[in-house]
Amino acid sequence: MKILLISVNQERFPHPVFPIGAYIIAKSIMMQHEVDFVDLNLLTTEEALQRIREAQPDIIGISMRNLDNVVYLNYKSFIPELKVLVSQIRKDGYQGKIILGGAGFSIMPKEILDITEADYGIIGPGEKSFPKLLEKLQNNEDPPHLIIYDTEDLYENPFTVSQQLIELNAKFNFEWYKQFHGSIGITTKRGCNYNCIYCTYPIIEGRTCHLRKPEDVVNEMEFYIKTMGINYFLFTDSVFNDPVEHSRSIAQEIKRRELPVCWTGSVDLGNLTREDILLFKDTGCEGVDLGMDSGSNEVLKRYGKSCDTKAIYKATEECKLQDMPVYFNIILGGPGETEETLNETFSLLEKTEPESTGIVIGMRIYPKTPLYYLAIKEGVINIDTDLTEPHFYIAPEVKDCIVEIVKAESVKHPSWIIPGINF
Repeated sequence: MKILLISVNQERFPHPVFPIGAYIIAKSIMMQHEVDFVDLNLLTTEEALQRIREAQPDIIGISMRNLDNVVYLNYKSFIPELKVLVSQIRKDGYQGKIILGGAGFSIMPKEILDITEADYGIIGPGEKSFPKLLEKLQNNEDPPHLIIYDTEDLYENPFTVSQQLIELNAKFNFEWYKQFHGSIGITTKRGCNYNCIYCTYPIIEGRTCHLRKPEDVVNEMEFYIKTMGINYFLFTDSVFNDPVEHSRSIAQEIKRRELPVCWTGSVDLGNLTREDILLFKDTGCEGVDLGMDSGSNEVLKRYGKSCDTKAIYKATEECKLQDMPVYFNIILGGPGETEETLNETFSLLEKTEPESTGIVIGMRIYPKTPLYYLAIKEGVINIDTDLTEPHFYIAPEVKDCIVEIVKAESVKHPSWIIPGINF
């Protein structure tokens, strides 16, 4: 069949992100189907509709990476844009099936399917489920409209170079993304067993980790280097160095091949040893996101984090001793936040001086997360609240003052990146 995949992500803050989800799906079906790709970062909706007219696909798959921009002070939902796109495709005369998927879609699949009136949806990783759904449709079967992810033998097929892959890559504009950030996302595993109260990773990918073979990950990196000149990679796992031995094996394989790469990723600072820092640096790591969220022990505990401030200071100091840049991403205003804990976080940031600090105010409430059940318990939302609309948790102790406090701090620290305030 002719399959046209569309990436609808047009978010460009802090930089455009290569559509790795659509690319993974394209690779999973390229041997059985004729695949084309439309990137709405590069084309207007009218240009996309023209491509559909020209291609006349049997199936259209739409990948939704983000549900919204997660910015409390300048919120934007991407669901209306998706609804309009599906409607325009139908109004333009397309009669085939439209299948939705992607990380954003998987957070509220039934609601988004209902809103957009698309035909089918894939929940979670689709590299197994999507080909199976296509097979059922090709055989004129009547599959359910929502398909849960299938993790059985998720990575049984190793990365291999083929003529189909080379032809497929020509349809994805790697060069355009290189000019902004120069990196491409690489997945080394699926699944997350951490307990961060706001996070949707366990919902989207499940709690069981499904690991790619280290040599398979590095084969893919080597392919991009040799065929497209891409040597800057972002490991897109929720936590790169968990399991520890898996991340070490990947780094050791990069080192064994002497690949000229640069890479970065998010790490569990509790797993980060001096030996790991040196190994990562030796294999091209240009910095790590320590994934700590707050500089207050009380708040870290309420956020479900596995670290404390002592571990943050220790990991940051060790990274700096080894000339390894560190990046912090902070969430202010979540459960347990007070003016005192805000000041504790500001103090930690001033003392540790990370190379980059991103700060958001408030926690976006998503279904089935621990935050969702806490928000119901505290009366912030109820079970009937429509979460396709913006609902954020901000601790009652700081709800009326947090914005002004953060604005004042941003003046003293202009390098801090705070969407809605200075970005």
